[in-house]
Amino acid sequence: NEEVQEVPSVKVRVEVNGYAVYEDTHKKDTSKITTRIEGKGTVTVRVIVDGLQRGMKDIDLNGSNPVVSFE
Repeated sequence: NEEVQEVPSVKVRVEVNGYAVYEDTHKKDTSKITTRIEGKGTVTVRVIVDGLQRGMKDIDLNGSNPVVSFE
């Protein structure tokens, strides 16, 4: 009998300038989450996993390719 271990879940929150724009629960092995943000100028994007900040970057939404990635 092989025991199948369930992948634990984590709570993921994305904030733009301090406001939550995305919040959901995902399996810990999820490799990609995509969300859309709107605004003008430069904004600060933070990724929070289980209450701990895992990344923070500034992004210029007026640029030609306003995409931000976190590892």
